[in-house]
Amino acid sequence: MREGTTTVQGNLCGDPIALRGGGARFRVASTPRFPNKSGEWVDGPALFVNVVCWDRMAMNVVASLRKGDRVIVYGPLKTNTWTDKDGNSRENVEMGADGVGASLAWNPVDVRRRRRDAAPAEQVDVPSAEQAPPDEQAPPEEDEYGVAMAG
Repeated sequence: MREGTTTVQGNLCGDPIALRGGGARFRVASTPRFPNKSGEWVDGPALFVNVVCWDRMAMNVVASLRKGDRVIVYGPLKTNTWTDKDGNSRENVEMGADGVGASLAWNPVDVRRRRRDAAPAEQVDVPSAEQAPPDEQAPPEEDEYGVAMAG
């Protein structure tokens, strides 16, 4: 039976680390923000989640994401327990990622599709702005929030 799935949105605490065996490990910090009684936005307590992923997803995470990137991660949580070198019982919570993505709420993302026969995270031929027709080279006008306006 499959465990319950949790979704966390937050920022990477550091660059993802490639693991032996085709995995990757990273940490996500999620800090809620809310208005206080006077209407000022304040930070709530931060939640730090250790995340591990495997195979193609792991290679793409290491190739694509960096410290500070806003991400959305989902998967089951599990508790790891161990005894440290001083004999103390320790535990942490870890998410086994079923999915990892950059949050489009904060930054635009350039998605590169890979060919079926391409290695993971391999750059695929994508037309550049220099190859586009002249009328498509100009960036769209943006509103005061930096959102592209329809032509």
